[in-house]
Amino acid sequence: MGMKELDFALDLAYEAGSAIMQLYGRTIHTKSKSDGTPVTEADLLANRIILEGIRKHFPQDGIVSEELEPVPGGRTWYIDPIDGTKGFIRRNGEFAIHIGMCTGEEPTLGVIYQPTTQIAYTGIRGGGAYKQQDGERTLLQVLPFERDLTAVISNHGFDKETVRRQIRALQPKKILLSGGSGLRLMKIA
Repeated sequence: MGMKELDFALDLAYEAGSAIMQLYGRTIHTKSKSDGTPVTEADLLANRIILEGIRKHFPQDGIVSEELEPVPGGRTWYIDPIDGTKGFIRRNGEFAIHIGMCTGEEPTLGVIYQPTTQIAYTGIRGGGAYKQQDGERTLLQVLPFERDLTAVISNHGFDKETVRRQIRALQPKKILLSGGSGLRLMKIA
């Protein structure tokens, strides 16, 4: 397992991102899943592109996706075709495509791609994590803990008083807003 699978996952994310951007800004059909969260035709399109790619190139691998029943196999790919579907629906850009893979219980690679900015975050076990934009790769590194914290806040789901209380407790130097959970983590990175 190595760069071949990571490059493959990144290419799938780019392909799915390009496809859903054809729908972005249009009126799209939305349904509610059993947990009350929305799913759109864009979610299903991205899911289909990623699923078909994995099945074609790695037919022995398993797949777990929010949009289908788990497919058993050797290694397992994890897909969230659009993390932050509400951001896609609201057209605020705060959504991303997530593709990851585990070997057994061990995470081995991951891709988070934000189509509206064309920024991708990639990581591979033993090979580092990178931000990729405009053909350039920047190594992401964990900095020593300092008091200059950055807080990334969801733009929905929390009452204002809870947010204020956390801001007072953490006293971050910088505050960023973000939709999908993957993008929140990447903004910190």
